[in-house]
Amino acid sequence: MAVYAVVDTKIKDAEGYCLALDPRSFELEIEKTLEGDDLITCVTHEMVHVWQYAVGVLKEKTGCRQFWKGKEYTGTAYSKQPWERQAYRMQEVLLEEFKEWQSAQQLGAA
Repeated sequence: MAVYAVVDTKIKDAEGYCLALDPRSFELEIEKTLEGDDLITCVTHEMVHVWQYAVGVLKEKTGCRQFWKGKEYTGTAYSKQPWERQAYRMQEVLLEEFKEWQSAQQLGAA
């Protein structure tokens, strides 16, 4: 699996995007102005989408058709898309786990 990150200042209407280049390659676009917890939260949110694509629960088909667990959600409002709802739930958990890991690393280095 390959994940490429692009830091970009030209992102419109979002802080980040995840693009599935193929079933095992992904590109993340991250807003350049993000820092600290906002940056980590954005990256974890987009990595949830990588996981969703990699395990096959989220799929995009020709014509920007979006599928979640086999059901089509094309045209569904952003706030009601099940993959976004899951990513928002998981981003906070992953941020806290990252902070705990980071603290343990700093304590071990002391």
